[in-house]
Amino acid sequence: MRFAVGQAFERVADNRQVVVAQLRDEGHAGLLRFLDNGHEHWVLWAQFHNSQRWLPIGMKEAAS
Repeated sequence: MRFAVGQAFERVADNRQVVVAQLRDEGHAGLLRFLDNGHEHWVLWAQFHNSQRWLPIGMKEAAS
């Protein structure tokens, strides 16, 4: 998989949200914009996805 501009994710630990603002390397790197403060940070898709700290917004697991 790859990033796509406009994707939104939420961090599991604290519900912090980011949106993908720009792409590099055919979507293998994405510029994440934090919605709470506007800071931006480039990340690689593989590292981001494998961290298991972020979930796509709207795809949260139901609480047991």
